Amino acid sequence: LSEKEALSGNMARAKRYMTIARRISGRNKVAMPKGAMYCRHCSTPLVPGLNCRVRLRNHRIGTHCLECDSIRRTPYIMEIKERRTCRQGR
Repeated sequence: LSEKEALSGNMARAKRYMTIARRISGRNKVAMPKGAMYCRHCSTPLVPGLNCRVRLRNHRIGTHCLECDSIRRTPYIMEIKERRTCRQGR
């Protein structure tokens, strides 16, 4: 729901929806969905090309929030290991 609002341009409402979702997940001890991209600092839903920048460098995915200038780096080691095992199985 928050991503839909962000795509339509209503960032204030999208931010509010994400804040509510994070509060509910924290209260009920339920993890946020894996596919939900949001900034952990300002609770803005991240839409690549609209309010965040995504870069691939040094085996990491760098997501830069353009709202609060925070950077989140996540490794993608598992994908590289999976490719190696597929090549060896030929």
